[in-house]
Amino acid sequence: MNLHIVLCTLCSVSLVAQDIFIPLKESYGNLKMPAEINGFEMEFIFDPGAYNVILSPEKASFLFKNGYLSKANIGGTTWSRIADGSIRKGTTITIDNIVIGGLILYDVTAIILDGKNTSNLFGLSALKKVARYSVNNITTMLEITPFPDADYAGECVVGNCETGQGKYVYFDGAYYEGAFLNGSFHGNGRFVWTDGDVFTCTYEQGVCSGKSEFIQNDGTITRGTYVNDLKEGIFTIHYLNGKEIKELYKNGELVCTEMQ
Repeated sequence: MNLHIVLCTLCSVSLVAQDIFIPLKESYGNLKMPAEINGFEMEFIFDPGAYNVILSPEKASFLFKNGYLSKANIGGTTWSRIADGSIRKGTTITIDNIVIGGLILYDVTAIILDGKNTSNLFGLSALKKVARYSVNNITTMLEITPFPDADYAGECVVGNCETGQGKYVYFDGAYYEGAFLNGSFHGNGRFVWTDGDVFTCTYEQGVCSGKSEFIQNDGTITRGTYVNDLKEGIFTIHYLNGKEIKELYKNGELVCTEMQ
């Protein structure tokens, strides 16, 4: 893997788009799926026939009372035709983000539908945020192909990933462990890719600025110094066969190479 510095907020990271597989659970003739609304985990009925995401009044009330939704999310009044043909009044809202299978869907339109026995439905207003989707009837999986610029959620699994020492795992399994300040890499830390490549550096507000070491999965080790995320000075590359190369960089640009 080519070395690159990961600069992102800790809520998400952009990766190469990859298909996502979400298990669907059969229940009383419906297929149910897990999702997170602004960080709250809940269960929806998968319903591509519904034009919008639908929330029951009970669930919406819980989300508002506990800070997962606010007045800023509220739109206006609307009327919706439901499956039995009747018309119900509802309130439109915009959900900041819904996470399914690690994929973040932003600014999803939803309706809080008045009336009793309203189900929480995962409808087209969310599904239109992905490139393609289908249900595999053999595996009972919702298979999703995201758009190329999709964002993926990660999780702080150890310590304090806001300000302190912690370990933050990204959607694809890559992770950063080390020091944080105000949600950014700050201090000594290392980034580990899923293929085994490891990059260690001293960070300042998310930017690599200090001595670094890049250990590739083939055993190649590169050491040098970064200034504001750019290579600066002499970088030494050691290979397993004993070969060594020195490279001189200025403002991130390779000036010359010396082989030994």
